[in-house]
Amino acid sequence: RDLHSFPTRRSSDLMAQDAMGDRFGALAKYREALGAAETLSRADPSNQRARELISAFLNQIAYNQQSLGDSLGALESYRKASAIDSEELRADPNNSKARDDSIVTLRNLGSLYLYQLQKNGEAARCYRRAAELLEAACQADPQNISSRKDLSETLTFVASTLLVTGHPVEARQQAVRGLAMAKELADQPGATHNLIYNYAWLAVTIEPTDLQRPRDALPYAIKAAEMSPGPDELSVLGQAYAGIGDYARAVEAVERGLKLFPSIGPGTPVSAQQTGLLADLKQYRERLD
Repeated sequence: RDLHSFPTRRSSDLMAQDAMGDRFGALAKYREALGAAETLSRADPSNQRARELISAFLNQIAYNQQSLGDSLGALESYRKASAIDSEELRADPNNSKARDDSIVTLRNLGSLYLYQLQKNGEAARCYRRAAELLEAACQADPQNISSRKDLSETLTFVASTLLVTGHPVEARQQAVRGLAMAKELADQPGATHNLIYNYAWLAVTIEPTDLQRPRDALPYAIKAAEMSPGPDELSVLGQAYAGIGDYARAVEAVERGLKLFPSIGPGTPVSAQQTGLLADLKQYRERLD
């Protein structure tokens, strides 16, 4: 699966640079920011905001390390962030900010374990803990749409780890619940782009794969791409079209996504998004031919 679960905490002034694939530049900026936050925390150990920033910057450092192929470096950064989050949550179990930070880090760490380090048991542990925290958040505030959306995603991540660890029955249960929750949110009056995209994405990538519903996902994928025609949205739109055998429109969607990136040339950085779209384009063209 092409997980879009990380990063979910981004510094707005670095988003453009990050999206353009300048991982080395973004990594340097986040490390500089981390140093400033650590200095602030040492000067005032009671400064909770500084500790939150340290965790956030460690997540971003790990994400960029991961994108650059430094899986072990990313693992160390995520673990440091997770230790900070856990300490904050132990100190105050009702600290919703610490809980949210912990969920982000655990999901990011789970993705690294599952998709790059192939440590399925560790991935399962991270995703299950994130799901537990999200269940608690939803129980505390049933009207919190953001928590319910994140839970719908996380349940499908749990399902993926259950599949690879030999628990297909429970995997299906978790996946079905997560997908149903995502659709319920996407069908609400006035559903936001994030809710609509989330259901479309899950419906074309969910595991077990026999639960995928590209035809059902297509109207949501079209709407998400109309609301925000970014690379992720156009990738999902391409997957939905490909899932129903319409490879011409799948190619068209992916080509639109690729136009959002600089032309590839000597020394031009190629992001993971761009690499994924290029692979999809090759596959869809072959099917079309």
